[in-house]
Amino acid sequence: MKDKRRFQRLNRQGKVYIEVSARGASGDEPGEVISCDCIDASLRGLRVSMDRPVRVGAIFHIGAELAELDDTLYLAAEVKWCRPMDTSTNYCVGFELYQASDSDIDAWQALVEQLQL
Repeated sequence: MKDKRRFQRLNRQGKVYIEVSARGASGDEPGEVISCDCIDASLRGLRVSMDRPVRVGAIFHIGAELAELDDTLYLAAEVKWCRPMDTSTNYCVGFELYQASDSDIDAWQALVEQLQL
């Protein structure tokens, strides 16, 4: 099987928080955010381990906290694939990161470029 990746992947430990449902329009209903473990990262993507499947094509707001960061970076990401992990009940999920007006994608890409040196 040919590797289709365009960007180098870096093994990185950290937490990724995914907003799986937004806060209600009235503000009375809380949104749901789940905590996941980062497996690896690249300039335009993340691979995480999470305790539930997500729909391929879904777009989420995520927060990434890697060991090299002092603050959380907020990003827009699309689920590119989701599959069960072999050794647990978790799922391995691949996200593609997008340029968005309210995201920290520029800071994310600068960090990953620095880590690749």
